[in-house]
Amino acid sequence: MSYSPSDILKNYWLEELGCSETDLHSKKTVVRSHGTLSGYPGIMVFKREDTCLISAPGGLVEGIENSFHQMSAEAAFDPLVFQSFLGDKFEKVVGPAWLGQITPENYLQCHDENVRELSAWESFEEFLLACPTDEVELSSLQTRRPPVKAVFQNEKIVTAAGFELMEKVVAHIGILTHPAFRGRGYAKQAISAIVETIFQMKLGPQYWTHENNLPSIRAASDIGFNKFAATLAIRIR
Repeated sequence: MSYSPSDILKNYWLEELGCSETDLHSKKTVVRSHGTLSGYPGIMVFKREDTCLISAPGGLVEGIENSFHQMSAEAAFDPLVFQSFLGDKFEKVVGPAWLGQITPENYLQCHDENVRELSAWESFEEFLLACPTDEVELSSLQTRRPPVKAVFQNEKIVTAAGFELMEKVVAHIGILTHPAFRGRGYAKQAISAIVETIFQMKLGPQYWTHENNLPSIRAASDIGFNKFAATLAIRIR
């Protein structure tokens, strides 16, 4: 079977959401019980073009279906609509987020010899301590979980990129830049290097960031990522 990162990512999300290929191309709002997301106690909303896929715990599916099935994808993809529907059960929303995909055909290498794979984890741990704690958590980067690609300046790490492996097939990319070195194009270099490794491992690259994080989206787009979908993660009490 030929290697298709786009198909890997698409199939991963359909399995997560408990949806089918037909659902994805339905051009309407579709509600399903969680697939491999079955342990997630919230609601995942996935919008791609004119289709909105809503994945929820089984006990909420009928109520959401009755309230949302006639809505357009645009109307359903609205945190306020879910807040109104859930009432006191609504806790918070994460997103809307920009979910990016990339293929080898679209990939533009942007890294050079200043980007190296990490082997000395002590320097990486020092780098993580120098970055804001909340940003470290959002990046999903962890020490001693290779591969991690780092941009060095004067033998100090200024940016690092790695990934979290999802369901053994999707590489969820994490990127972090030291606050003193932002706006210099280092993130783009690190993302470029880790994507090259992901391709070599025959995994599906995924770049997921808040849609308001324009510098992050720009860095990913510069090496060939394009928008695959938008998401909302609705946390419930």
